[in-house]
Amino acid sequence: VGDYACEVTNSIAIRSAACKALGALLSLKPVCSLASVLDQGLSNLTSLGKSKSGTLQISLAWSLANVCDVLRAQTQNGKELLAGPVVECILGNLPSIANLSMDMATCNDKVRCNAVRCLGYVFELSAALGADWEGFTAKAIDRILDSLEHGNTKVQWNCCYAAGSFFKLPEKAEKEYLDLLDKVLRSICRLLHAGTNFKVLSHAITCISQLKDRAKFGSNFFDVLESTVFILQRRVHMCTLSSPSPSKPMASHLLGKEGGEDLHEQQRGLRLACLSLLLACLGLIKESDEEEMKFLDSNLEWLRGLIEELEKSEHEAMANGFSVALSALSLGLKRRMTK
Repeated sequence: VGDYACEVTNSIAIRSAACKALGALLSLKPVCSLASVLDQGLSNLTSLGKSKSGTLQISLAWSLANVCDVLRAQTQNGKELLAGPVVECILGNLPSIANLSMDMATCNDKVRCNAVRCLGYVFELSAALGADWEGFTAKAIDRILDSLEHGNTKVQWNCCYAAGSFFKLPEKAEKEYLDLLDKVLRSICRLLHAGTNFKVLSHAITCISQLKDRAKFGSNFFDVLESTVFILQRRVHMCTLSSPSPSKPMASHLLGKEGGEDLHEQQRGLRLACLSLLLACLGLIKESDEEEMKFLDSNLEWLRGLIEELEKSEHEAMANGFSVALSALSLGLKRRMTK
């Protein structure tokens, strides 16, 4: 299959089909557990990056992303579960895969939707296997954020996934790393305000939810808090939490061709994700955070109504979480919440 994909005298249709077949085969656990086979297959795939054919690039980006996804899944419980030769094979091919994915992230949307997805898997593989090479992270983030700004819906949600994988990388104290965190968070917050597609917004919220430490938010913490409330108040405020079926279908343009119950479920999932992130943010606020406290004070009535709605639905535990978090911030907030 690899030979068919690499043979330049074959038609593009044949090479593209062979490329997809090779990616599918390498995604099988028994196959990718054989270091020599995996190495040869990855070498064949990366060699296809020289082709300028859009058809072949689409198949290549798809194949590389799927193979890296399978490899990533196998490293989640530690690289010691993989055979040593397989680990060495992955480490040896990872820079080529990363560079090729960054190049393909500048192509059309059909290519870069999988190229940026692959970059997210490369982040996770490099973290799991202890790989690090100079300049990769900054360049990959530039590719991801450019695609986030200019790509279509599928590109955007895969960019959010890749950004979330970046957030899960081991923390570094270097200024470059902190600047990258700041750059990514600012881009995601802009997306939360400008975006209307529920699936993209859900991926963006899930991305930010990877951050557990207040320090990683840097100067963007208030923007994250405000953007999350913005989504809850402006995008999903009509969605009920207790019922999975829509009471009134929403405009289908917000989710492409999907509507009805699928659209409602997307909206409901987004609202729950936002509520979880908002609750996490409340736990990171201190009474000395003047801007955040002022913002909470201006939204207390809305928060009271939110808690009442949660108490009436099946989310009583979350309602209790909001009550406890707000009460812990200050006696003043507590008094207003218990009037």
